[in-house]
Amino acid sequence: ADFHTVNKALETADTELTAATAAAEAAETARRDSAAQIARLQAEIDALQYLLSDQDDGETRPVIDQLSVRDGMETALAAYLADELSLPVGGGRRGYWQSAPQKTDLEPPAGTTALADYVSGAPALTTALAGVGVIENPAQAETLQAQLRPGQAITSKDGSLWRWDGFVRLASKANKSAERIRQRQRLEKLQSELTASSKKAEKDRNNAQHTQDILVQCQTKLHHCRAANLAAEKKYGEMRRQAESDALKAEAAHIR
Repeated sequence: ADFHTVNKALETADTELTAATAAAEAAETARRDSAAQIARLQAEIDALQYLLSDQDDGETRPVIDQLSVRDGMETALAAYLADELSLPVGGGRRGYWQSAPQKTDLEPPAGTTALADYVSGAPALTTALAGVGVIENPAQAETLQAQLRPGQAITSKDGSLWRWDGFVRLASKANKSAERIRQRQRLEKLQSELTASSKKAEKDRNNAQHTQDILVQCQTKLHHCRAANLAAEKKYGEMRRQAESDALKAEAAHIR
């Protein structure tokens, strides 16, 4: 091959190797980051699963693990139902919620927001929550409490409770039921994130392997181009020396 063509091929191979090296390093960084993210997610998932299993009292799946609560109303719900949230639906050793509760005409107290609007996934609690409302300003609770119908109740976002029968329970700093709801909802979110992250990690692994394969190919190509370049340089040198020798011989013959 022409020396200049071989030299140009060597330059191209060197450029391709530089690009392939950068791509392989970036892909490997992405692969490691994805693996680290999965490890972090899995560690938190394992910790939450341990905490939740440690709180399990052996009942069939309790209603607290079947519902979802939005807008931070976990404490308000736990304030009203308390330990009753730990019971399953349809049957249990210590008690249970009827899967088809009786209908009721109860409504949340005037001036409150229906607690049921923040709770989903637990139809067994429909009747229980029908007359429960959440109040924004706890200072108004005692005034409203005097107007409650039998079965109605008022809760606050921080976990205080005012019932129709005059019972009042003020918010406490810790509520295990509310914390369990938050932990389980966090667990579900993490598991969803883990699924998405696992798919991304697989793509990153495949990409890292692909770029590594390309890098090896570029290294091999550069090795061959260098060998070809050396051979071309050697041949070019030999041809140049031969030409110089022929020129000297021709000059000597001309002088004679």
